[in-house]
Amino acid sequence: MSTVPTVQRSQRAAKTAAAPSVYPLWLDLGILIAMLAIAGWSLFSLMQTGTLSASLAADTQLSWHISRATGLIAYALLAASTIWGVLLTTRVIKDWSPGTMSMLLHASTSWLAVVLMFVHVGMLLFDKYYAYTLSDLLIPFTGPYRPLAVGFGTLAAWLTLAITISFSVRRVIGQRVWRWLHYTSYASFALVTLHSLMAGTDTSKAGMWIVMSGLSVAVAGLLIYRVKQRA
Repeated sequence: MSTVPTVQRSQRAAKTAAAPSVYPLWLDLGILIAMLAIAGWSLFSLMQTGTLSASLAADTQLSWHISRATGLIAYALLAASTIWGVLLTTRVIKDWSPGTMSMLLHASTSWLAVVLMFVHVGMLLFDKYYAYTLSDLLIPFTGPYRPLAVGFGTLAAWLTLAITISFSVRRVIGQRVWRWLHYTSYASFALVTLHSLMAGTDTSKAGMWIVMSGLSVAVAGLLIYRVKQRA
């Protein structure tokens, strides 16, 4: 019995496993548009009821509360995206999840984190305690409140945006550049964690410490596991 067909099948399988998962650009754009549409419609509906205007008038810290809430959710989503990205390089995901679907979930989580990050930042324009300008929010280390800590968050936001956009332009920038850019996602997560610890008003609470510690340990542990695998 000839072993040539078996060898050829093995080679084809290896090439398929090694090939990067690429999905159409319209999927990525569609996900972003859908998320923005849902957020926009929700805000429009809220404004139509008059609840938002009444709340802003009654609660001078509403924008601060929204900023805190969206920031915490964005942090959790960024952690989830980072963890999922590491798992994509292991057999844990490859053995049971289609490559394209796995990458789509990875990109979707990243885009959702980006949207919430910018909501988190944008709400500071309406803060009644600190007078933020648009340049304060876009340029790191220039804001009125703990500029170093907030600057870490600004850098992380820009870095996360660049990484997320790279999903759509992978073929343009090439696999090598795309991969190196994705390595910076660990730096982005570290910057966001520092930002949360140094600037967050909720990090002194036990519940937040448990959540942040758990996510940080998960990311660090998986990163160490990946490095050992590649060594």
